[in-house]
Amino acid sequence: MTGKDGAFKGTVTNIYEERDGDVLILNFDLQYRNALSAVLRNADFPKFPDMKALKDKEVVVTGKFVDYYGRGEINLTQPDQIKLVKTN
Repeated sequence: MTGKDGAFKGTVTNIYEERDGDVLILNFDLQYRNALSAVLRNADFPKFPDMKALKDKEVVVTGKFVDYYGRGEINLTQPDQIKLVKTN
């Protein structure tokens, strides 16, 4: 899976922001070490709307899967990589 383009769907359970403000991580499980994550770096913050509004929302994340200490994540660089799942 690492190094390949793909997508996953999940509910944002937690949003972690580093103290220095360089990275924002969307976690999709309270046990985040067991689940995929989506990572947004400071240089790309201006391109994205309020990411904190995604907490508890179901989203689809697309992009290239990368390995981060044995777990998969997708680095977000463009807003179209994350889409809110519409609920009726």
